[in-house]
Amino acid sequence: MSFRFCEDTGNKTFMAWKKTIFVTPGKETEICINFTTTSNTPRKVVYGFTKWVLSAGMQVCDSDKWPNNEFSKYFTTSGEREFIITNNQPQTIREKIMLPIGMSGVQYGCLAYSLGVLEGTGLWWMFNLVVNKVFPISLFVGSSADINNNLILLKNSGGSYTTNTLVKANIDNANNLKLSFLVKNNGNIGQQIQITGKVNNVLWFEKDFSIQVNNLAPGAQQEVVADVGLVPSYKWFFGINFNVYHEPKFEFDISTLGETIKKWATIVGSAQIYIFSWITLAIIIVILAIIIKLFWPRKKIIVRA
Repeated sequence: MSFRFCEDTGNKTFMAWKKTIFVTPGKETEICINFTTTSNTPRKVVYGFTKWVLSAGMQVCDSDKWPNNEFSKYFTTSGEREFIITNNQPQTIREKIMLPIGMSGVQYGCLAYSLGVLEGTGLWWMFNLVVNKVFPISLFVGSSADINNNLILLKNSGGSYTTNTLVKANIDNANNLKLSFLVKNNGNIGQQIQITGKVNNVLWFEKDFSIQVNNLAPGAQQEVVADVGLVPSYKWFFGINFNVYHEPKFEFDISTLGETIKKWATIVGSAQIYIFSWITLAIIIVILAIIIKLFWPRKKIIVRA
């Protein structure tokens, strides 16, 4: 059995998509779905709407189709969600969606349905298989013009001295340097993030670093740590140049969206950090003291006869 939303046409493989429906809070939106099958045997289809759940750090569709989950309450059409289907009797279902006023962002969920034989027949009827399938659906509050692709860097306190509060530097006893960036998704669409950069100093030391975040949810913030690795055992000033690339991570078909909103955006920055050593600091103080002593004006002693 297969299905597609009524407005989706063409030769695209629909089941490879994740469907997003644009809705306005307080205003009813209707969706239409066509179900078809190549089977001559009548099949009973039971469907419903369910939420996404986290499993091993990934979002997956819950299989619970009963109207007692957070996502299903947005679908207000009454009546039983089941029908009979054969190859000469496709089915079209229509559902109404209503989000309460004041909601924003994206609501993630799934269409879930089971497909089974109407009645068990024959010797092996008790072993007839019921197939359960799920398909991701997102409810985006607003229209495609309301998509906000925005990422910012927040102040990240602590660590070694830095001239840029957006960069936190820490070094362990083995001289391994880690740079931390606190990123926040200030938009309403997921973000794919890549931070690259270079650490160097005046003594020809140079090292690249790179770190990625696959999907930062809207409104979420995360501290991203780049492991630069071993730096010279001497402690001194190091320069850092960094680039934060971010791209909207769409969970739906974007073929109808403008090209501008699909593009990467970049945040560019730099900093000077001082990874200090008490020994180096003591040597600097001694040298400065000697220089001051050498160039400090000497007192003139006047001897009167």
